[in-house]
Amino acid sequence: MNYLISIAPGMIKFPRTHEEMVSISDAFEQVSGFPNVIGCVDGTYIIIRTPVHKIKSTYVNRHHQTALTLQGICDNKKRFIDVFTGPPSKNHDSRDFNLSFISKELPYLCGERVHLLGDSAYALAPYLMTPYRDYGKLTLAEQSFNRTLSKTRVVIDFHTVEKT
Repeated sequence: MNYLISIAPGMIKFPRTHEEMVSISDAFEQVSGFPNVIGCVDGTYIIIRTPVHKIKSTYVNRHHQTALTLQGICDNKKRFIDVFTGPPSKNHDSRDFNLSFISKELPYLCGERVHLLGDSAYALAPYLMTPYRDYGKLTLAEQSFNRTLSKTRVVIDFHTVEKT
């Protein structure tokens, strides 16, 4: 674990410079035409054994399995640019996002120039684009927006047994 902690800062890096952001957003735009995207965010569970001397119910997720939550932000090459292990229990993706360290920095890092993409579990923000809520009355333009967002966002859609 110490080794992983020691190499993480060199492996998991959020783009900070204008050049890094432009490079990533250009690559994302080639996926499906969605502009100014520098990452996609999603959450999943990490199945664990209950830690020694801890209460199992504290770690039980909505699927009745012992787990921690993981929030990941990936770039266009499916590389993590940020990760956050949320607290144990039945957490919603948006709660983990709000608890994450990066959520406090995003308004300053992204501004209104670039943004992340998230699914409907996340709240819309200038730095986080989400699909239109579909209550059966979306316009053709909104449906097209949702399809394009989904085609771009699929880069991070975690394929695990336990998905939040």
